Amino acid sequence: MNMDGDLGFALTSSKVTIPETWGVYFRCSHGAKFAVDGSSKEYKELWERLDPGMNVDIEYKEVFNSRYEDQDKDGELELVKTEMVDYDFITATQK
Repeated sequence: MNMDGDLGFALTSSKVTIPETWGVYFRCSHGAKFAVDGSSKEYKELWERLDPGMNVDIEYKEVFNSRYEDQDKDGELELVKTEMVDYDFITATQK
């Protein structure tokens, strides 16, 4: 709306590119369920390689948070606490 009270519209267009995303859903023998997904070639190859109901071995690494403090006041940090906070998926291979 301008100062004269006229109402106007402006039309614009944008191009948005959304990459393909590939995902796989896992359920382990312990009952845990999780999904991995991504847009990289590795995720597409994983999706193409696996079939529903297939038994696989999963490779992952544990991700930790560590907290350090100078507990004895000597200017050096000592490890106070370490806790596992996540799993970083590596791959899954058929058994």
